[in-house]
Amino acid sequence: MHVRWLRTQIDDVDPVPHGPEPTYVELHRTGELERRAREGLALLGPTCRVCPRGCKVDRLADRRALCGIGRRAVVASYFHHFGEELVDVQVDSPRFEVEGGYGVAPAKGKGQRGGAAGAPIKPAEVWWIQPVAGVKQRTENGVLAVEFGGGEDVNYYHARVVLPVKPNTLYRLSGWVKTENLTSSRGACFQIGDARGWIATRSAAITPEVIGTSDWTRVEVEYRTLPDTREVEVLTRRLEGGGAVSGKAWYRDVQIQEMVPRTFPAVPYLSAIASRRGRREVYAMLVNKHLSLPVQVEVEVRGFSPRSANLWVLTGERVDSTNEQNPNAVSVTHRALGSVGRNFTFELPPHSLAALQIE
Repeated sequence: MHVRWLRTQIDDVDPVPHGPEPTYVELHRTGELERRAREGLALLGPTCRVCPRGCKVDRLADRRALCGIGRRAVVASYFHHFGEELVDVQVDSPRFEVEGGYGVAPAKGKGQRGGAAGAPIKPAEVWWIQPVAGVKQRTENGVLAVEFGGGEDVNYYHARVVLPVKPNTLYRLSGWVKTENLTSSRGACFQIGDARGWIATRSAAITPEVIGTSDWTRVEVEYRTLPDTREVEVLTRRLEGGGAVSGKAWYRDVQIQEMVPRTFPAVPYLSAIASRRGRREVYAMLVNKHLSLPVQVEVEVRGFSPRSANLWVLTGERVDSTNEQNPNAVSVTHRALGSVGRNFTFELPPHSLAALQIE
């Protein structure tokens, strides 16, 4: 993919005559900063109470414990602070799409809110019940009643309905559960999965569990069918692992609803955030997310006429490069862009983070 031009537009730099006063200046003027310093120092000794470890060592006497720090703190790092007030920045950039997965929502096109699609699918038949020792099961007016005898830690999955579905489609299973004196830490719930069974497909999802004594409670869970799924099974469940179980559970009004998943807009290759210090100094933090191609960035500044610009770029040979073995594998390089006008360009390498200073 060829990425040609990206436009970064930094607006509205000049309307405020003076930048806001930093909070720490006011705290110093009122004496609050000194009071907080004394309060923090008192936490160090004679029994240190700074962190939850509670070592209670006297750090005022420069004694050390788990943290390894005595009277004086150690500065791990320091860095240049880029700007103090955010300003508007607009980015016009090519975008890329992702399918999502593993808890990450897809990002495509302009994005969509998501929601229900069509009418819900309800079982055409009553529960198919398989007998199981120590458990009484019966249906009445569409309600499945289950009573656990109390002698065993029952892995209950013995009532089932089958529903037709589309392959590779998101569905939301919902139903109602009621319990009475249901002992153990595992409760009553529903499970949805491929109708070929868990052992054959390893594909299923389980609703939240209802325990103890609870009135009718709506439970739901989302499940995406496999590429070759044609039917799903819905099981009434009580999972094993909570100890011997006794009590009663009721299940009713189960249904599945096809869902249009929420989708975020496609992701721009270039991201930017801008800030300013005073009236004539602007900073922009830029990220090139492309893994293999550099991008040419065209900057348009509005609100003042810049004189010069500097660029600091953090990157490595690969996106997963680290400095654990080679201290120079990931590094920051500085480039003086020299005299610039309201419009100027520069190049960002692949998978890089950059700080742009305009003054």
